[in-house]
Amino acid sequence: MTRRDQLIKGGFEPVDLKAGNVKVGDDVANSNMIFGRLIKITEKGSYVVRFDMDYDDEKPIRFGSKKFERFFLVDKRIAF
Repeated sequence: MTRRDQLIKGGFEPVDLKAGNVKVGDDVANSNMIFGRLIKITEKGSYVVRFDMDYDDEKPIRFGSKKFERFFLVDKRIAF
């Protein structure tokens, strides 16, 4: 089972921009199991992610919509 499959089994969903299943503030994970939070969607359609492993003084990373949808999963687990 791949890492991606493990995350999906655990409650993550592939990002689907047409369905709108991701919004600012959602926790996300990339295909390397690096976790972060979507902090901004720019007017030009870039998705800005702050990874958990980043230092506070580091700039968040921007991703284009195609790359974001292809490589990221959104956390849809139910929080208790």
